Parts: sequence; C-alpha cells; structure tokens
Amino acid sequence: MFFSTENTDEIVYIGFNGDPDFPGAKIVYRIRDELGFIVQAEADLPTGGAGFINNVGEARVGPSQIYGVGGYDAFTFTPPAAGVYYIEFSLVNILSGTRIEEAFYVNLFDVTVYNTVAAEVKPGRLYSKSWQFIDGSGGFGGWDRNSSTFYIYSADSIVTSVTYDEMEGRAWLMFCNQFGCQNTGNFVIDRQSVNFQAVVPEFNIFLNEPDTLLFPPASTLGQIIPPTWAEAFCDGTMIFHVTVDKAGALRITLNFDPPFAARLLETNIVIGENLIPWDGLDGVGAPVNNNVNIDFTLTYINGLTNLPLYDIEENLNGFRIELISPASPDAPLVYWDDTNVGGGINLAGCNSTPPNPGCHPWDDGNATTINTWWYTASTESAPVTIVEERSPALLVFDQPAQSYCAGEQDVTISVGVDFNTEVYTFSYTGTGATINQADPGDNFITIDFDLLATPGDIEVYGSNTNCGDGPMSSLPVIIAPLPGAEITATPNDTVCVDETISFFGIDTNFIPIQTWIWDFGDGGNSLLQNPTYTYTATISTN
Repeated sequence: MFFSTENTDEIVYIGFNGDPDFPGAKIVYRIRDELGFIVQAEADLPTGGAGFINNVGEARVGPSQIYGVGGYDAFTFTPPAAGVYYIEFSLVNILSGTRIEEAFYVNLFDVTVYNTVAAEVKPGRLYSKSWQFIDGSGGFGGWDRNSSTFYIYSADSIVTSVTYDEMEGRAWLMFCNQFGCQNTGNFVIDRQSVNFQAVVPEFNIFLNEPDTLLFPPASTLGQIIPPTWAEAFCDGTMIFHVTVDKAGALRITLNFDPPFAARLLETNIVIGENLIPWDGLDGVGAPVNNNVNIDFTLTYINGLTNLPLYDIEENLNGFRIELISPASPDAPLVYWDDTNVGGGINLAGCNSTPPNPGCHPWDDGNATTINTWWYTASTESAPVTIVEERSPALLVFDQPAQSYCAGEQDVTISVGVDFNTEVYTFSYTGTGATINQADPGDNFITIDFDLLATPGDIEVYGSNTNCGDGPMSSLPVIIAPLPGAEITATPNDTVCVDETISFFGIDTNFIPIQTWIWDFGDGGNSLLQNPTYTYTATISTN
C-alpha cells in the first residue's frame, strides 16, 4: 500500500482494524521509503487506542484530529522527506515473532495525507499496484456484493476509472498493466483470460482520483514521428521501425495480395524508436511469397489498460469504464477474450457509457483470471505499400536418382514449382549432355546424352531479383556406356566359298551383352554369340 507526500508540510494520519484469523498470531506493520529503507520500525497493528478504527462509521468520517467527533483517533506518521512510502504487513507468531505464511485480514483502514500549513486534506495519494479484497458474508452461505470505483493511472499518464456494479468477488485480486494476464511479448496471447492465478501488476490503482500535482495526467495524446519504414530480409521477415513521442501500444495491420490472409501485429511500445519484428507469415500462418505487395497501416494506441481479475465468482452486470483525463468526447471501448476459460470474445468493442449496460459480464470466474482491456484513443497512419522479399527455396526434383544409356535423347527432368523463384538455372557436372530449356522461368528441361556421355549430377538453383541465388540441389545420374563388340573368325578372316567358318563375338567394354545380332552380309544372320556360317559367295561380315 503506497502513499505520496508533496512537501515537508504534510503529515499522514493512519488507522487500521485488523484480524489475524490465526491462533497465537498477530499482525505487524512497518513503513519504508521508495528506496526500501525502513522509516518506521515494525510495530503491532493497533487493536485499540491511537491508530485503531472501531467501526466503518469512523473510517468514513476519517481522523478525529481533522474531523472531530465521529472520527477515529489516528496514528500520526511524519515523513522524513517528501516522496513515496509504502506500508508492509505481516502475520507473526506472538511468542516467537517468526513470520507465518497464512492469510490475515485488514478489515478497515484509512490513510489520510494532510497539509498542516494549508490545513487541507490531500486526496488521491493512496494507491497500490495490486489490491486483494474479501467481501463480507451475507449470511446463509451468501456473500456481499461489491459496488465501487477505482482509478487507474496508466504508463502513458492516462487516467481511467472502473466501476463495479454488484459484483460478487468473494475473495478476489485485481491489478492493471499494459500486457494482460502474462507478459510473454505476444500481445494476442497475453491479453487472453487464463485458468490460473495471474499476477503481473504494473499500473498504480487509486482509491480516489489521482492527485494531479504528483500524478500529472496526460494533456495530449502521443504521436507517430515520421518516417515509418520496414526493413526487409531475404528470409521473408521484416522489422518495422516506428518512432513515437509517448509510450503506448501499436497495432500494425498487414494486407497482402491474394491469396494471402491479412495479419495483425500488436505490441507495446516505448518513447523513441521501436523495432517491431514480423515473421513473414500471413494471418493463417502461410509464408508470404517474394514480390507480394503488402499494404501496412499503423494504429497507435494511448492509454492501453488491461484489468485482470482473479477469482471473481460473478459479474452479472459487467462494469463501466470512464475516461477521466485527458478529456475526450469518446468513451473507451471495452474488449475481452475469454476463449481459454470457456467464455466469449469481443474484439469489436463494448461501450459502457449509460444508458448502455455494463460491459463484460460473466457468471463463473472461480479460480480463473478474467482479463478486460481498453484504450483511450488512437491515431492511424495512411496505408504504405511495401514488397515482400524472400530467397528462393531449396528446389526439389520430381524424379529420383536416374540411370540412362549413353546416346539417350529427350530425357525430361523437372523440379517442384517455387513461388519465390523467377529463374531456374540447370547444369550438368558430367560430359556429353545438352540441356534444353525453352524459358528460364520453366521449372523443367530436356537433356540429350551423346554416345560418349559420362556420369554426373544434374544441378539446379532458383534466383530472383530481390534476393539473388538460392541453394543448389543435385540429382545423381548414372550413364551406362553402349556395349562394344569385336569379331574374330576361324580359321581366319579370309574364307573360301562353301567353307564353314566359326565366328566369335567379343565384349570389349566388359558390359554383359544380353542380345547378339549377326548379319553375315549375304542375307544370313544369327542370334548366337559364337555362330558358324558357310558362304556361297564372297562378301564382308558385320
């Protein structure tokens, strides 16, 4: 529990009514400054006398030192200097003084900052980054309902209020931040409600409208400072460079040429230049191809506030969100995504301004953290067209490793179409091959192997104007040489008419020959490897 003082003329009146709710225990408290130094030593939480509030009536009136009869007798804390202070509470064993990790209750409390010179109370000084409450029991198993208003001071000094309307929280926790239930950096995931207790406090949550001297509200909204540009990389990713003059949130809308689906990037940003990465995927997770046109639009959001509420049993009437400062005629729209906890989703926005009903009702939030978010205002840039850049992929052959004969002609080879490739470049590492490609943009070729062709690899890579050459792919090719045949004859290669000659076929390339075909030149032939033949006239033999 934090409080702030502006100068040394201010003192702080403090009162409590606590319940240890544990046998043999008591509640103690101490005060530290914003650097963590103890400025008031640990003491027992009063159970009577100075600093004790007897009933809610006294708490409502305030310190009797200011308001007189009807108030409570306050303990006075005199800060050693102007600044921020916070109160720590602990449950301890009465006899040993050891800390006890159990729940305890502060049923009533009052922290009033008072300027002794001006003789005036300074509201809007008490806040916490996370409040935990327990509502009273209404009897017969019922619970009291909560109707209250809190004031939230965002990271960019926007002040909004949330008003609960008969909310049944029972024992519940609230905090606010610019992230959601988590802070992973993925805005879409972080803002979703979750089935566990989330605690990511960041913003100050006040019980009164924040003091404008110590917590000055924003008077103007932030602006995008030109130029905004995108840095493209050949792996298909980009980095958007966006400079703003105030912290806030940014939504980048990416619209692509068909057939790609639009994509929304959302992130929190800080003062100065912000680098927002894009992974190169469209709205359904498909990689966007090289040379696709992209129209991107920036929406710069001020006052982004998430309100995660843990363990709210019922919120049947919803709640209302109001912009306190800076002034604007437009009420913040309220959004939620409860799909993780079996609830609904509203990304279009809900207006809670009367006579509209409250926004984001639910009937079962037990043991879940239900998040709601809103923002105050936004500015949108005109669409800018950029071009996607992506290197050609590793090309994949449609055929497996191949085996051809020397002299084989018109062999078709192809690779799968790559939409990031503009030119397909084929080559052959062996010899004696002629590649025929009608158009460099064709993903197929034909090859003619001559009689002396040798084994090698068919190689191919893609290229495009934006990113140059892609990786090389190879397809091994085995070339089988043609059989080599040699003839011998017995008794010799000069024969007499009507003489029987023995012929022998010899394989000179050591390749098993499956078929032998002899043409003896006079119309006679044989299919044997080693035939015999008788000529009736002189003629040459093949």
